[in-house]
Amino acid sequence: MENFTSASDALMRDGRKGVNALHAQLKDQKKQTREKKAQCGNASCQKEEEVGKALLADWKNHKKSCTSFSDPPLCHLFDPKRKIAGCSYVEHPVFARGTQDGMGCWATPHGSVTGELARKPGNALTNLPSKGNTYDLMLHMMPGIPGSWFDIRLMVQNRTKGPMLLLGSEIVAVIKDSHRKDFLGGIRDGETHLPAKELNGTATIAQPPSYVDITALNGKTVKEGGEVVKDKPLRDAYSTALIDGDSCAVLLQPAEHAILEVQFRLGGIQEVSREFHAWAMLDHFVIPCLPYSTTLSGSFRGVSRHTDKDVQASLVNMRAPIIHKDVDNWYHDFVTRGERAHVAQMMQMLMGMAMNKT
Repeated sequence: MENFTSASDALMRDGRKGVNALHAQLKDQKKQTREKKAQCGNASCQKEEEVGKALLADWKNHKKSCTSFSDPPLCHLFDPKRKIAGCSYVEHPVFARGTQDGMGCWATPHGSVTGELARKPGNALTNLPSKGNTYDLMLHMMPGIPGSWFDIRLMVQNRTKGPMLLLGSEIVAVIKDSHRKDFLGGIRDGETHLPAKELNGTATIAQPPSYVDITALNGKTVKEGGEVVKDKPLRDAYSTALIDGDSCAVLLQPAEHAILEVQFRLGGIQEVSREFHAWAMLDHFVIPCLPYSTTLSGSFRGVSRHTDKDVQASLVNMRAPIIHKDVDNWYHDFVTRGERAHVAQMMQMLMGMAMNKT
């Protein structure tokens, strides 16, 4: 009897060992499956593939969207899908989109409800000659004089595995060669413009920003009206992200995103006095970034034009083509029915936005 009990106990122990080994094997398989699921191609994405054939199409669509940057990160300050009831417009139409080596960007208009170009530049990082500036600005404030400055909001997200430095002062708007004459017609003495190429390789020129500043970080407003917000955590986040104020160099950790206000001098003549005139002049934007390390130091102004091979090799230049079809659709009522029709729709959208905030 004693021998039977010993054999029974040994059998139970072996059985438990087998069950424990099976549990460990299943646990390891689940872990490997989770790790495999998380690899959608976006280093910063935490979304996992869900089990079930019915969800396979959704997962494939997510992977495609995540790696192609077809959609910006969810953010109420930059939502290209939100539309006010009864309004023809979404709040933030995407008129340019680009991606390169895990970085992505999206551009939307940021001008007045009338679509007029601004009559004065922003108050930072001006790329304007100082001589005669006061007279020039006073002249452009006079009634009937066309505006000269074109505003956009630019969202940039880091979907790489490491920190990246967004170089705001190095952003350029590349002019279509067919519109070079219109661009040069409004140029100021001493104003900087650069040699460039259209996406099809045609030689042309590009315009650096006259103003650029960070306004939001990870969906939170950090600067309004040129002033940093009073909220201390947001002020701290702003100070940490803004590595160099002179060049608006913004540090983005993996998955982080920022919104910049960027302004270019693109008008100044009657033929280029509205936003849709300015969009029509453009071929694409170039948004440069650098992998960040603590050994980097500012100012970074002009770094994208350095001839140093190591600097050029490390640059990540996102090229964001203008989506002219979407621009034309957005301004269609203005072109076909006039300013009043366009402004009426814009005012309806703005009132809807205000009501949504209350």
